Amino acid sequence: MADDLDEKNKQVKDNFMDEITKIVKKNVSENNDLTEEQIMGIAIRVSRPTDQTPKYDPEHVLDSDFEGYSNYENSLRNLSHEKQKELNDLVSDPKSSDYDQKIAKQELSAVNSLRENYFSSMDVFRTSKGGRDKLRK
Repeated sequence: MADDLDEKNKQVKDNFMDEITKIVKKNVSENNDLTEEQIMGIAIRVSRPTDQTPKYDPEHVLDSDFEGYSNYENSLRNLSHEKQKELNDLVSDPKSSDYDQKIAKQELSAVNSLRENYFSSMDVFRTSKGGRDKLRK
């Protein structure tokens, strides 16, 4: 029984290596001077993937130039200031229509809602283990 299993495993391995070798040969230029051994080496390396995910280092997630805030937070803050300025300009301009003012209020409200939702959802992460205090020092 064990011999049958070993033979079956060997057959599966051989079939797999044959398929990988065909793929490598097909994708390697005919003008390439690779030996059969080099092709098999490529086939073996391809068949054994390695984890190439970079190590997560939370020390360097946020740049101190952004005062401990993410790019998204800074962009929303800037957009909110712009929308508030637009609204103030429209309110102070006697020629602006009520419709333009209404649209500007809705845009400001939408941006502020995005900011509030983001801050409330990220609150858990900020308060855990001191949050972003070390970036603001």
